[in-house]
Amino acid sequence: MHTEWVLGGHGTVVRYISAVVLLELRLGADTPKRKKAVDRTQEAFQSWHTIGLTPSTLDHAG
Repeated sequence: MHTEWVLGGHGTVVRYISAVVLLELRLGADTPKRKKAVDRTQEAFQSWHTIGLTPSTLDHAG
């Protein structure tokens, strides 16, 4: 994944991702390749860079 992009790559810029967006991505991942891409996206964001419910909570809600 693009870790530098997630962490900003320059200075103190940090990017965040909504847990709801991760849920929507996971629901749309209809092939193993797409599911792996969502997993990599989720892993690229530290847990404190996720806004809202945790991705694991939303995964369980499914």
